[in-house]
Amino acid sequence: MARIAVRDGLSSVGRDARDAWLLAPLIWHGLHGEADAAARNEKIDQELVRTLTRTAADLSEQASLAASSISRWVEGYALLNAAELSRIAAKPDPEAWRLAAQSWDKQRQPYPATYARFRESEALFFQRSRNSTAADLLRATYQKAAAMRAAPLLAEIEALAVRAHVTLNNKAAEEVMTSAAPTEPGPAESLTHRERQVWQELGAGHTNREIAEHLFISERTVEAHVSSILAKLNARTRVEAATAYVSWASAHRDTP
Repeated sequence: MARIAVRDGLSSVGRDARDAWLLAPLIWHGLHGEADAAARNEKIDQELVRTLTRTAADLSEQASLAASSISRWVEGYALLNAAELSRIAAKPDPEAWRLAAQSWDKQRQPYPATYARFRESEALFFQRSRNSTAADLLRATYQKAAAMRAAPLLAEIEALAVRAHVTLNNKAAEEVMTSAAPTEPGPAESLTHRERQVWQELGAGHTNREIAEHLFISERTVEAHVSSILAKLNARTRVEAATAYVSWASAHRDTP
């Protein structure tokens, strides 16, 4: 299902810098999915990996001539892509993940930065040479993920901690998770402003045509946004994404 969403997204989004806000994260989610498949010892879609890699290279070339905000955005995802490719090759590179985290720190984007540091710690454990450094990094990442209420990422960190025999400060994380509601949702933090608008429309049960009319955009653009939202929320269907929005909206109804 995730591969279908990525392929559909690629067919709906343009290929120049103007589409970078949609295309860059879509490429990363595709490579992320293949890297996860490799970690589960499942068959990798090599054709999709090649397509995503070529598209990423073309986008980076286009973005190098674009506004600095776009070029930084594309660069951040390019670094994530390079790191995901190291996972796909079964040679996770901690330095690649460190560089990706630094790039997102500079852009003040905590979710991809925290994700990259989680993968950096995983890669360090894979090397079996800097376990103490990896454990410290994993604990710090755990607290940051808790602060963002990033439940899926927390689950991945906890699973790695079990495999690596690392003790996490679960009590402190639980206190953060159960404290006052944050201004933004954890899993949805990586959504762009437009994606959140589309997500809200999904939560209202609107069709792509209705969303396009409400937001004054094309149906193809809506399709691309929906594909990106599904990937970012780890939702298999638009119904799951809509349900996630309703749950989030209910929890944040009193948030200013």
